[in-house]
Amino acid sequence: MRAATFGLLVLLAPAAAGEGLSVGFDAGWSDLTAAKRSAQAVFGGTGGATFGGALRKPLGSDFFVELGARVLRKDGERAFVADRTSPVFRLGHPLEVRLIPVQATFGYRLGRVAGLDAWVGIGGGALLYEETSRVAGVAEPKLSRTRGIGHVALGADRWFGRARIGLAFSYAVAPGTLGAGGVSQVYEEEDGGGLTALVRVGFGRPKKPAPPADAP
Repeated sequence: MRAATFGLLVLLAPAAAGEGLSVGFDAGWSDLTAAKRSAQAVFGGTGGATFGGALRKPLGSDFFVELGARVLRKDGERAFVADRTSPVFRLGHPLEVRLIPVQATFGYRLGRVAGLDAWVGIGGGALLYEETSRVAGVAEPKLSRTRGIGHVALGADRWFGRARIGLAFSYAVAPGTLGAGGVSQVYEEEDGGGLTALVRVGFGRPKKPAPPADAP
């Protein structure tokens, strides 16, 4: 959390008097791509709605840094599978899982096409995994763990005055998030990362482009 706090302070630094700093809200779909069999067994599907937000600050005319967090919640029930080839038996005990990635992204603007600012990015951070369940109506102790996460991303934005609208696609890897027990251990699926697609809405002041070198 110290690293996240430091990143937030960098993003909010007043040196540029707020020029270019924007706050955004994200909503979309995230898929447990690396744990498909486990997710299907426990939740009946591999994807789910995700939402969150981010702060972005330009670093010169071509680069930017962004700090964001999202949440993915999945409801299902505990399951049993004897081995990788055996059928899945759902046990009827409710299970809720929350995945909360907190990530910093360093991005590079590729240029403007048809009014859109295309960009690519790479970064990392921490993935918080939380699991709660009930057995015979009795709540079990909450399971919580934090693992490192890395990701690559690409997207495109367009400014409308002080509003920014965009799309972003990313793939994250988070080894060791799953696999402590249950079906994920049987299937040897320990990665809690995967594909994410987001619609993004931001508000702020666009970074003013630098004047040409020969400008008066």
